[in-house]
Amino acid sequence: SIGTRFMVASVLLITCLILVSYLFSAWYMVRTTESKLLEDYNAAMDFTMRQIDRYQDDLFQFSVLLTSDGELQKIKSSTAICRVLRNYELLRSDCICVELLLDDGGVYTSDSSNKNSLHSTGDLSWMEELDGMARRGFSRGHALLSRNFYYDTVITYSCDMGNYLTDKTKIGKLFLHIKQEAFKNLVYETDNGYSWCALLNSRGNVLAESGEKDEEIQ
Repeated sequence: SIGTRFMVASVLLITCLILVSYLFSAWYMVRTTESKLLEDYNAAMDFTMRQIDRYQDDLFQFSVLLTSDGELQKIKSSTAICRVLRNYELLRSDCICVELLLDDGGVYTSDSSNKNSLHSTGDLSWMEELDGMARRGFSRGHALLSRNFYYDTVITYSCDMGNYLTDKTKIGKLFLHIKQEAFKNLVYETDNGYSWCALLNSRGNVLAESGEKDEEIQ
């Protein structure tokens, strides 16, 4: 009958409307969730970038303070230099060792157990990379032996040291050997389980990373 056909058509129409409404709601919910996740992740990335900028600036300011120290500028007694470097090292919980490598071949370190030699174990290619770059920068990860304790992965911040008592002519390099955990802490906010974030130096070496990197983002 016409009444039955009308009722069936009405039911089908209402069912279609409900289905369309449900699909639209599901699509809107997915898009809203994606938008919120992206917004949260962008906020985490902005926070991470600010952390990195602050940390780099902090290391730069600390190195300027250290290299302009009056006792270091005079460089007379190796024992005194070792003491000064040790005092500066103790100011930073992230610092394993501080070393000065002068252009005349002199080496001074904050590790009093081994005052006159670089503490890198075996591979010095990280230092050669730093020699061929700008006035300051970060090395790739390398090994270090300090106070008879072996550090498997260390990131070295290097900057030129000038003679501030004369004309600021470069006289050597300062090495701040930093625990790699300090760099990992910079990217921890971006580790949300389904993304990958890495902090690299100017030569593309990964200093720290978070999350899992699958084949699609090799």
